[in-house]
Amino acid sequence: EGDKSRQKNPLVQALLHVKWASFLQKAGKHDRAEEHFASSLALLPSARAYFGRGTCLAALRRRREAAEELQKALQLSPKMVGALVNLAGVQLALGRWADAELNCRK
Repeated sequence: EGDKSRQKNPLVQALLHVKWASFLQKAGKHDRAEEHFASSLALLPSARAYFGRGTCLAALRRRREAAEELQKALQLSPKMVGALVNLAGVQLALGRWADAELNCRK
């Protein structure tokens, strides 16, 4: 009974998706990792999942989507340095120099 209730708990499910997505991302499987980060976000939005999805999308050269996800991560966690740095990198790739500079100065 206890195991079944844990398995259906959205928080537990979301965390498991983030863990698995992080593993896939480290293995270079960004497309699969992006799917698991998205599954986590559907269950429970979190800065970590938005950040992970954003970095996967950036690796897949889906830069506009990556910027949106990284901005969502920063809405939930404004001092997340990794999100700021990655967002600036994506903005540079998109030719958005002024935005990138602003994010580097935060």
